[in-house]
Amino acid sequence: DGDIAREAAGKCRKCVETLASEFPKRTSARPGFKESHAMQLVKDSEYLNNVAGTFERSAARAAVGSTADDTFDANALGCHEPDWRPFSGLERDAMTSLIKMVTERVDELLETSSAQSDWAPDAPNQSASDACQGTVVYLDGILRTASVVVPKRNARELAASVFEHVSMKLMKPLAPEPSNGGSSSEVKKFTAFGVRNLELDLTALETFADSMTVELAKDDYSASSANNAYNANNPLRSLGRLRGAMRRP
Repeated sequence: DGDIAREAAGKCRKCVETLASEFPKRTSARPGFKESHAMQLVKDSEYLNNVAGTFERSAARAAVGSTADDTFDANALGCHEPDWRPFSGLERDAMTSLIKMVTERVDELLETSSAQSDWAPDAPNQSASDACQGTVVYLDGILRTASVVVPKRNARELAASVFEHVSMKLMKPLAPEPSNGGSSSEVKKFTAFGVRNLELDLTALETFADSMTVELAKDDYSASSANNAYNANNPLRSLGRLRGAMRRP
């Protein structure tokens, strides 16, 4: 029975993996493909990975004529692979598309601001720029939606990637261009007021990053992981990139 069950489970895995391999080919960004669609695909991949294990065990059970009430143990017979996640390709494809769409939208919002920025104003702003505030509003909606739609690990990955991208985008006008030997930047002249305006934007984004750090760590935050600054699984660690990246330059 063990050999029959393992053979059936193996055939089931092969069929499911063939099906799973087709999904990334069909989920490439197309006209009308939006952030919400990518999030749904990430969620679907998690569900499909869980269901795949059920199919595997059911195939083994059926092959030996066992019913749900029998004491048949697929794990004991070696019919189930615990780390089998055949739809991980779908998850990765959807996450790549999601991060790309969000960062491109952020670029659109911030490039308008960069093109119109006055780095030598006569007086400082009283609050963050319109472009920065618009970016925060957009990201707030995207990241809070992600926090309830996709698994938390995916939502944190999205947030960390976007925060790092935003920080580098904001600092780019003042940063040296590597292609030019690191000797020049887009801004040739700026005053203390111009720097003050940039600081207002950075502060607004840092405050937003702090709020999202707490939001995305709600379900699996633990004191032990927070106290260990070198723990790669610390849910707060990757989200701290925004402040670090913004303050480096």
